[in-house]
Amino acid sequence: MMNAISIVPGAVGARKRDIIVQLGGFKSDTLAEDADLTIEVLKLGYKIIYEEHAIAYTEAPDTYRAFMKQRFRRSFGILQMTFKHADALIEKRASP
Repeated sequence: MMNAISIVPGAVGARKRDIIVQLGGFKSDTLAEDADLTIEVLKLGYKIIYEEHAIAYTEAPDTYRAFMKQRFRRSFGILQMTFKHADALIEKRASP
């Protein structure tokens, strides 16, 4: 509906190395490095393309406690990223 991808999860994201190098790599100032990098790529004017047939294998928490710890870390990281890139949320661009 919005034609927007705000996060490319680390487990399923394929990224161009030269763009990551241009941005200085993954930053450590948020707990959601993948979301942070996605917004930085978008702010440079690149597009994020969705591949519906992509397959990824990843690990999941095996206990409720580990799951909640992961979800808290992720939620807090997204909040950090939102404040870090608040300018991207209020910037208005012409629709394609």
